[in-house]
Amino acid sequence: MRLVRPQKVKLVETTTLHTAPSAASTRLPSLPRNIRWYYLLEAGTSTGFIMGNWIFFWLRYMTYGQLGLIDGLIFGFGMFMEIPTGALSDMLGKRRTLVAAMGCVVIGTLIMATTNSLEQLVIGFLIQQIGWAFHSGASEAFAYESLKEHGLESEYPRVISRSHMIGTVVFITTTLLGGGLYLLHFRLPHFAWALAYGVSLIAALLIREPRITHTADTPLHPLSLGSFVRQITDGVQQLRVPALRPYMLLIFVVSGVYTLYIVGLVQPALGVSFGFDAAAQSIITVLSGIISAGTLAMLPTLSRRLGDRRGLLLIAFGIGFAWLLAAFPLGAFGLAVMLLIRLAGDLSRPWISMIVNQHIESRARATALSAIALMSKIPYVVTAAIAGQLIEGGVLWAFNLGLGLMVMAAIVIAVVAAMRVRAERSMPAPSS
Repeated sequence: MRLVRPQKVKLVETTTLHTAPSAASTRLPSLPRNIRWYYLLEAGTSTGFIMGNWIFFWLRYMTYGQLGLIDGLIFGFGMFMEIPTGALSDMLGKRRTLVAAMGCVVIGTLIMATTNSLEQLVIGFLIQQIGWAFHSGASEAFAYESLKEHGLESEYPRVISRSHMIGTVVFITTTLLGGGLYLLHFRLPHFAWALAYGVSLIAALLIREPRITHTADTPLHPLSLGSFVRQITDGVQQLRVPALRPYMLLIFVVSGVYTLYIVGLVQPALGVSFGFDAAAQSIITVLSGIISAGTLAMLPTLSRRLGDRRGLLLIAFGIGFAWLLAAFPLGAFGLAVMLLIRLAGDLSRPWISMIVNQHIESRARATALSAIALMSKIPYVVTAAIAGQLIEGGVLWAFNLGLGLMVMAAIVIAVVAAMRVRAERSMPAPSS
């Protein structure tokens, strides 16, 4: 890290000089080299070459019924891999974990790209899921600890907002490119996807493990089955620290509801209910990505002005209000609903990351973040079948209404709980 040399101040006798701050004094601090590789790594993992065409690729080797069953089973497998892989990341190191993650995804994607059978496709997808599980906890933990190593934790909002903004731009661009590649040959989007993850693998090999000191009170667990179990327990318990408790209900509900929207059938079904065909929904995806990228660029400013709790409440209200509106036949005005859900959801992920990272210990950071990722997927697993039945029955509005009411109820509970805690703290201590 390059340090800025403090300027010498010459004192003048009996005279006080008031000078405007120099450009050097207001310059943002230089970020560690690790962060640059982190941006490249996350750009590679954000590519969307197969978006819009993966389902046609899969249907070459299976029926719709098989696709639904396999997707659900493997998604569940990936979900339950989240916490174990996060624990391994904390025990083995973030760099090793990220190298393993990118390696698994590259291998899995190449297996899928060259498949000639259903079995080979499933094997490749399973290996992909293992890689994604390794990545989900280790990536943001690595970025935060790379900053913490240099005393730059306060720069995390800037780093995470820039990372998500880069990822959004990359996703939009590669999604459009992927459609053209599929027209040339149906295997090309998967090969391009593997190449992108190969770039991320190179970035993971070039990063350096952050040197975070573990005190006697917070030692690293030695590598063994017993210590592995203790690591998982320790990481999950990090989410129960008093500083995080006021946020956990909203974190679970907001992240879960957005995952439910972004994964599976709910998003395209919602678009169809508003009268948007496939072409219109592609345009909406690009438009929402552009809006999200612009908003994510303002994340550090929003974080300073709103604060953690108020910001999370506003995000929750936005996504809850949008789901309530989605219960009505809005027609073309449904565009605003889909944009609001996407904007609030994209903003929620870095916001939750900022809240969680500042309150958990380095020795269990990846495990705790993986636990958050697991929590975000539970609503999808629980309600996916219900959503499918309601979509087939033409009563998607009831599902949307239920989600909106659930988010609003969570907001009310969180606000009431915060008011109760504030009232208890303001009560005078009993006199002795």
